[in-house]
Amino acid sequence: MGKIAIVTPYLSGQGGTERVIATLLSNSDFFLEQHDIHVIVLGSSDNHAWVSQVSHAVKIQFDSANDYVKAAQLTASLIIQRYDTVICMSTSSLKFVSRLRQKLHLKLKLLSWIHYSLFNEKTVDPRALFLSDRCLAISSGIQEQLLSLGIPASQVSLVYNPVIPATHQILKSTDGVIHLVYIGRIMLDGQKNLRELLDALKKLPANTVQVDLFGIGEIALCKAYAFQVSVKQKMIWHGWVRNPWREIKTADALVLTSKFEGFPMVLLEALSYGLPCISSDCPTGPEDVLHDGVNGYLYSSGNSNQLAKLIQSIRKKPFNRDLVVRSVEKFYVKNFVQIFWDKVIHGETK
Repeated sequence: MGKIAIVTPYLSGQGGTERVIATLLSNSDFFLEQHDIHVIVLGSSDNHAWVSQVSHAVKIQFDSANDYVKAAQLTASLIIQRYDTVICMSTSSLKFVSRLRQKLHLKLKLLSWIHYSLFNEKTVDPRALFLSDRCLAISSGIQEQLLSLGIPASQVSLVYNPVIPATHQILKSTDGVIHLVYIGRIMLDGQKNLRELLDALKKLPANTVQVDLFGIGEIALCKAYAFQVSVKQKMIWHGWVRNPWREIKTADALVLTSKFEGFPMVLLEALSYGLPCISSDCPTGPEDVLHDGVNGYLYSSGNSNQLAKLIQSIRKKPFNRDLVVRSVEKFYVKNFVQIFWDKVIHGETK
């Protein structure tokens, strides 16, 4: 029986990375019959709810937040368990495991599985990816970034991210107001860039838009900026909700204003419910998912005028919500799981 370790950085317990891991490891029964899989979370996790979704056959280990203790725990795990394959989800763990492999002569295959744009996230060291025997790319944009670094195409595998098919469709609103949904960390600037959404909303006629925002973070800062620039739309701040899709009955679009992503899970989830999306064309991921006029729109990142026009026109476009759902079928979990493990064990699939 082969042994595989997935080494993650600190996880909040509420993000897309946790959902990907949980989805993968709750739908890999056939693979778990032949392989022993461990998840090593470096620095623990604030919310462990995602763990309950993972198969009981998977061992999950939460290491200390202290750097020295964390290093000792990971070293002990690698020596004692003698993994055949280690999949690192951060370049810091990739460098650490690579050094140990060389120093201790460990016979293991080392893979990287990074969930951010390689050139935009400050915690990612692109040079470290040359230490990987294989790089798993979650979007075509990350695949292109890896190739641009000079990593051979034969060592890069495009795997995307999975989505579980939704059980129902979210209906279009009927009250004459444009209903938007935002799900994610609340950040005025930085990666999530909600300033851009607020700048777009202030350009629209008063009381024509309602935005339901699900997430925690800089809520007070965003409220203050909305007041400062005189956003005259209805903003509902729900905070963190474990499953926001249960709360959303009708909506016209999900909006994403990120400056960068990896492969945004929230777009896949929205589309699986038949909800069109308006997203920045940031690196990386949205371009793999959205097709203008079919399941939503991409706008030029930084262009709040274009975003405002798309928001204003979203209800005028008669999206076929059955087609919106079908647009993400290739990302369904049953397809993802088979491809993912095949590329981990064998490399490229034909």
